[in-house]
Amino acid sequence: MCEGFSLDDVLALDAAHIAEYGFINIGVDVRAPDGCPWAYTVGLLDRADHPELIVAGPSLETCGPILSMFAHAVLDDGERFEVGDRIDLGRGDAVIGEVHEIQYVLDTFNCWHNLADYGAVHSAALEAVQVVLPPAFFCAQHRFAQPRLADRYARVGRPAANRAERRRRRERPG
Repeated sequence: MCEGFSLDDVLALDAAHIAEYGFINIGVDVRAPDGCPWAYTVGLLDRADHPELIVAGPSLETCGPILSMFAHAVLDDGERFEVGDRIDLGRGDAVIGEVHEIQYVLDTFNCWHNLADYGAVHSAALEAVQVVLPPAFFCAQHRFAQPRLADRYARVGRPAANRAERRRRRERPG
């Protein structure tokens, strides 16, 4: 939409890609030093009756190819990734983790919901699993920047200000 497309234009284009390829990756880049980017698939539930996949924490340049690799394994090879599975990525094992239901009502899967409202997604309810990457995919500074979405308090995007920060903002003059 930043390039002048309307929401309907974007949804129509996404729906066409899902129809052609079976899925799309939605990436949400957060440009902040303490932000947490994330990406997820849309289409696996409809095409393969497989939970959507989400990767949170690493850059979108890392998330996208990993999601595509997993999605193609589902669609092309009939793979199923279940909570607790370990997958060797050559630089350590990825673990398939649970996604807490709170993520489905937050903005975490906003595009999935928009595409469902548009009619491009026909599954009755969203279901997703998290691909938790091994530490080797992160620099030392960001090794622990991967939220575990099974935790009801975990969030992607920009972290919410803590109570002291909110109080300090209210007390600023003007």
